[in-house]
Amino acid sequence: MGPPRLCHLGTVQMPTISLPSGMHYLTLHTQDELISSLIKEASSRPSYAQLLDHPFLAGEKDKEVDMAGWVAGALEKRASRGVIPLQTVEA
Repeated sequence: MGPPRLCHLGTVQMPTISLPSGMHYLTLHTQDELISSLIKEASSRPSYAQLLDHPFLAGEKDKEVDMAGWVAGALEKRASRGVIPLQTVEA
């Protein structure tokens, strides 16, 4: 019995990322930015700061957001669909 043989199994290709067909309302540039943010290899995707500078997000940073109202609306929508809320965890 000799030394173990090494064999080349091939090159692993990263999966192609695509957006669902329902995202047609986004511009092609915005779709590209969104896809680039989903790249698994960190050195190949934009940084957090670069993503925040994208026009799609940069135009939103000065808008007022009613987060409490948004959460209340989301919870009402869940309740109307019959989704049971999570129970409070006692410490």
